[in-house]
Amino acid sequence: MRIGLQNPDPARNRANDLTSAALVGLIVVLPCVVLEALNNTLSVRNALDVIVLFGLLWLLPAAFTLTLISSMRALREGGGFLAHPFSLLLRVAFLASTALVWGGILIDQVPCLLGVPNCD
Repeated sequence: MRIGLQNPDPARNRANDLTSAALVGLIVVLPCVVLEALNNTLSVRNALDVIVLFGLLWLLPAAFTLTLISSMRALREGGGFLAHPFSLLLRVAFLASTALVWGGILIDQVPCLLGVPNCD
């Protein structure tokens, strides 16, 4: 009975987590989209590249946030980080690699977003 009262609808919690992660990803990538729109023109030749770039720049922080939310939820529900050390190691490795990949892509693309010619 007590477990039912603590977590009445786990599907709703997951939907809220996905929505939160998607919004965080959107907020993080929105300044890059604005810079791209102000400094570069979208053409048929680069449309797919731009869509893939901003899709990836949105997906990585969303995955990072979703992993972080699930980790914090497990900690808050009394799971404790050291209860499952292998899971903790995988989550930390995923969070670190996601942050490094996102930062590397962003550092590589900043000149292009600022409108530097021949930034490829």
